[in-house]
Amino acid sequence: MKPVLLLLLSLVSFSLFAADEPPRNPFPDDYTPSPCAPANGCDSFAESEIASAAARFLGIEMDVRWVQDHYEEFRKAIGPVCAKQATCLATPGNNRLFCNDLTAPMLRDVCLTKYSKDKQPGEFEQCRQFMEIYALGIDQRSKKASLDAQKCAGPLVKHEKAPIVWMNPEKLPADYKGWVTFYALDPDTHVPVPAKITFEGQIVYASANPTGETATYYPFKLPFVLIEAPRKDGHRDLVPPMVTVTPENYPATQFRLSAEERKVVVEMNPPANKVKRGEKVTVSAKDAVTGKPVELRVFAGQQMVGDTNLPIVIDWPKNKKRPEIWARSLFNRYSDVVVAPAQK
Repeated sequence: MKPVLLLLLSLVSFSLFAADEPPRNPFPDDYTPSPCAPANGCDSFAESEIASAAARFLGIEMDVRWVQDHYEEFRKAIGPVCAKQATCLATPGNNRLFCNDLTAPMLRDVCLTKYSKDKQPGEFEQCRQFMEIYALGIDQRSKKASLDAQKCAGPLVKHEKAPIVWMNPEKLPADYKGWVTFYALDPDTHVPVPAKITFEGQIVYASANPTGETATYYPFKLPFVLIEAPRKDGHRDLVPPMVTVTPENYPATQFRLSAEERKVVVEMNPPANKVKRGEKVTVSAKDAVTGKPVELRVFAGQQMVGDTNLPIVIDWPKNKKRPEIWARSLFNRYSDVVVAPAQK
């Protein structure tokens, strides 16, 4: 059952890559081929086995004649992908399942380049089924090639330079809860690097990864949590979390998640310079993008005096100057906002 599970997991990756093309090639064509790359890194089911394997493992009834007519054609078409697969297998420390899952979307991309899903739905579906079962065959038969390639490549080498890391989408909108994929390349060979990914302040899981860990090249949903960052004025900002990408034999890379921060527009009526002690005011707050009302807690100095968008009383000790008026998000969605500085 394990190979079938791996194939089904990799299908998630395929659909995401096809729908939302990454800004860079996950395995660029300018990579450095490994001298230990096996000739059979893409070994899979033979032509005569494809249809029966599709029925046995996936319950798919393939057109035998179609397979006969296209088998060699597609074997040739996926040659460049198989060359990348072979170098991945021959890179010290690269797990064969990582390499298989990495190149599976590239195999399926052949169908997208050869057939139109809208104009040639029948041909595209046959091609898609062929690539699914072919990828499954690679999962089943790549173990020996991987072991031989790793033995040839020799022991792991400790790299001094961190990998090239990026994310797709490049920047997440506020309140984003969709799919994210991180990538990492060796800075010299441009061969993909497997690496664990962790997020400040939260634990995230990747269902597309057989281990469940968030890692490079495996898409996962990221409803990220904002992190408190103290400001010099004594208030706080809510910022995206720090991301740590940790490859096994490279320096870790750390950066703040590229995400839009929520902005709030706040106004006080009457204005602060006209407010008298004990007077009722309304501090209105709305999201800068959506224009929807935002619920914040309003403070005068350290005293909580009410909520935004409702009449409140701003009060302070007699014969004292008006304290700073500021607001804080009730649900940790917005940074603190200074409505009016303390009276001088």
